[in-house]
Amino acid sequence: FYVAWPQAVNWPREVARGDQGAAVERILELAGRAEPPYRGAAEFGPDFESWLQAFQARNGLTADGIVGPKTLLYLMRFSIDEPRLLGRAELEAAEA
Repeated sequence: FYVAWPQAVNWPREVARGDQGAAVERILELAGRAEPPYRGAAEFGPDFESWLQAFQARNGLTADGIVGPKTLLYLMRFSIDEPRLLGRAELEAAEA
């Protein structure tokens, strides 16, 4: 499948621990909408990296603690009403 969405021209390819700025702020905002939501410090530090690795593992992504295109797509799914990407648990429930 293909996914297209508008992305700022200056959006970084990857965002990782220690990074700062608008991309990190947006990622933390998206993580606050995830299930379960991230409720830690407003920085890409060790707490968020740990939460992110667990999020990635739950969603079948490489649990490297780096927000690349795939992880960003999965984080964005909680902020999109329609159409939206289903998570692994949602797919399994739909198939049952």
